[in-house]
Amino acid sequence: MLVFRKAETSIRMSMYLVQKIIELEMIEMIRRVRILPLLLALLLFFSVSSWTVPTSKAAVTVSVDPSAQYQTWDGWGTSLAWWGNVVGGWNNAMEDEIVDKIFNQTTGLGFNIVRYNIGGGEHPDHTHMDARPGAEMPGFKETETSSYDWLRDENQISVLRAAKANGVNIFEAFSNSAPYWMTINLCASGNHDGSNNLKLDYYDDFATYLVDSLAHFRTAENITFDTISPMNEPISTWWVGIQPDGTGGNNQEGMHFDHANQQQMIQELYTQLNTSGEINYTDISGPEEYNIDSTFNTFNQYDAATKSKIHQINSHSYGTRANEYKLKNVAVQHGKKVWISELGNNGAGDIYNIDASMVMSNVILNDLKNLKASGWNYWQAVEDSAGLNNYGLIKANFEGANGYNVTKKYYAMGNYSKYIKQGYKIIGINNGKSVAAYDEASQKLAIVTTNDTTSSQEFTYDLSAFSTVGTGEGFRTSETEDLASVGISVSNKQFTHTATPKSITTYVISGVDYTLPPQVSFDPAIDYEIINRNSGKTLTIAGTDKNADGALIQQFSDTGAAYQRWQVSSVGAGHFIIVNRQSGDYMDIDGASTADGANNIQWPNNGGINQQWKIVDVGNGYYNIINQNSGKYLDISGASLLDGAQNIQWQANGGTNQEWQITGINDTEAPTAPTNLTATTASSSQINLSWTASTDNVGVAGYKIYRDGVEVGTSTTTSFSNTGLAVGATYSYTVKAYDASNNLSASSNTASATTTAASTTMRVQDIAMTLATGQGKTWATATILITDGDGNPVENATVSGQWSGKTTDSDSVVTGSDGKVTVESNKLNNNQSSGTYTFTANNVTHSTLTYNSSENVMTSNSITK
Repeated sequence: MLVFRKAETSIRMSMYLVQKIIELEMIEMIRRVRILPLLLALLLFFSVSSWTVPTSKAAVTVSVDPSAQYQTWDGWGTSLAWWGNVVGGWNNAMEDEIVDKIFNQTTGLGFNIVRYNIGGGEHPDHTHMDARPGAEMPGFKETETSSYDWLRDENQISVLRAAKANGVNIFEAFSNSAPYWMTINLCASGNHDGSNNLKLDYYDDFATYLVDSLAHFRTAENITFDTISPMNEPISTWWVGIQPDGTGGNNQEGMHFDHANQQQMIQELYTQLNTSGEINYTDISGPEEYNIDSTFNTFNQYDAATKSKIHQINSHSYGTRANEYKLKNVAVQHGKKVWISELGNNGAGDIYNIDASMVMSNVILNDLKNLKASGWNYWQAVEDSAGLNNYGLIKANFEGANGYNVTKKYYAMGNYSKYIKQGYKIIGINNGKSVAAYDEASQKLAIVTTNDTTSSQEFTYDLSAFSTVGTGEGFRTSETEDLASVGISVSNKQFTHTATPKSITTYVISGVDYTLPPQVSFDPAIDYEIINRNSGKTLTIAGTDKNADGALIQQFSDTGAAYQRWQVSSVGAGHFIIVNRQSGDYMDIDGASTADGANNIQWPNNGGINQQWKIVDVGNGYYNIINQNSGKYLDISGASLLDGAQNIQWQANGGTNQEWQITGINDTEAPTAPTNLTATTASSSQINLSWTASTDNVGVAGYKIYRDGVEVGTSTTTSFSNTGLAVGATYSYTVKAYDASNNLSASSNTASATTTAASTTMRVQDIAMTLATGQGKTWATATILITDGDGNPVENATVSGQWSGKTTDSDSVVTGSDGKVTVESNKLNNNQSSGTYTFTANNVTHSTLTYNSSENVMTSNSITK
């Protein structure tokens, strides 16, 4: 059968057939009746085929750059919740087969990372998770007073052991919820309104629960978790649990944490890890938000103390990713690596359809190339075969344990996980649909190319940057192929191959050698002065407002000011970000211009490559500073020797006005001592401090606060609140300033204050109203918050109140540990329920506190239907 790849070729063939028809009509009039229909059919075939046969695009040359070396690859993995909770209970050959297909390093996908879910455990009376097989994860403590039962999660642990036996060598623990008995509404799938659900006085208990679990696995199972992620998508508000009427509830564990509560959880977990000694084995990862943008925003909300306790930034990779470059840069600034800890994408109901694989592959490409993730984890490697979704890499019968199917995405995943192995270095490749990884030890190069179009694309891969190149082989997954072997011929350090429509092709080249030349390095913890060789003047933020976004960068004589000092931090592959010490803004080519003469300015981190620089040693202590976006050199305009000359970019000209000395500043001068320190009593447990700012020759980085001679905290502002103090106690404080070089000032004056005596009164702080419906009824709920005179929640206070308006019933209830209690009005038929519901707190009693209604913030509240 003839196949015509060009539409015009088919058209020419059609015209040729028409001519033949005419000839046949003239020459064989008798036979024409029989021949004409056949030829007309052929004409129709070739005309139609000219529009349906895939075309091939013009050939593209792709260059691989081993000098651009980025992240070292940690590996590929998956979470065991919830499939491990099901498959691990089969105890049969099928369980072994499935585990091998995922974790076996030779015959399987070769996953070397496993994420184990430390379950919270749901309330035994709740059934709302039954709809999702395996999602109700058992906890290790059934009640607050019970002992740990380490056999309660035997199914998931069975898969965990098997994964380790198959070569898994990186283990991460993660939590979706605290045990139900630690939650406000006694439900492990979230609060009824999606708000914070961990009781305020249980943060330490939850941290202890997690740390005790880590210690058990390390000692009893010989499995040491490298990291623990204590929260899952914590800022999300979709973690909605069972409602007050007993209905609803998500079909999985989850709990919301506001940003402040997240920090409290991380700090408490770090304290427990440190106290127990488990910090020697396990670090904290997070914040584990739903998508890259949310992870970036959450991490930026953390204070410096919280950020310092996170070893690894984890993010899920769903939805938007506008801030992927920013998150990468933030990770570099703080010395963190980034993991994608979860992605599970759906697709067509047909598990052999290639479209979902195209989506997954494009996400992986972005995560590895743009975010510079060093680990990548699929959510549910195994999914229940019930339903029409296409989430899992393997679809198994969770109910019957009698069969499974390998999906198209399994093979697409294999294009990455089987060939880009742990320890490989992600390197440069100038094609957005390709990723390259190189392993110096085995001298292997892996290239994965995705063609998500409906046309073929020919690529020529240029490997000339390597010193030696050996032989190659290819493996392709497409609509009709599953990691099928495709031949390639490497010659003269290059090879050419065609990527078929909707395909993922992996090329493995052996015998590849490359020696990375010596790289320049700078200490991101110290300040640098950047001095032009031609003029001897220093790069300086110009203008009166040194913190202004968009302020020009010019040359001036050095005065030692902070706006003439820069931090230089590597982002990998020989590229750096250059950040002004005073403003915190990045050195940036204005508008990402590639034109000669474009200005160098300061601008907030935007993740753009116009904020990244290649620094090349030209000898004698001087460097070229080259913009990654434009490829042009930092230059003093007109080779000027004058103060105020503009710093621009220009094509290389070999001039000394394009050469720079980058000199570390050895700052030994301490800031001046803070003055006018005052201490003010805030409550029975809090004292507030304020003082007048210090000055420094470079810049004050912060202040250390001392209570009775012992450091109790730091601040980057001129105020500090010391909390958790004893009732009626007197404390003395001093403050010292420090700079970026950790030079410490003399002490401030001493200031003292005494906390107030314990509060003896209580009040109604808040009454929150909601409406609820169910079973043809409508009713109102009132959540009352009782606090003492210092604003602390009061437990075991009896609240008596009266409903008015649509109902006239009364209630008397006792507050919990959070100081809250929820009461309901009488339930009315829906057709009689329109109107106003009002709850009024009439009295509050307590064993030790006195109710003072004059202090009430709120005594009654209403809601109208």
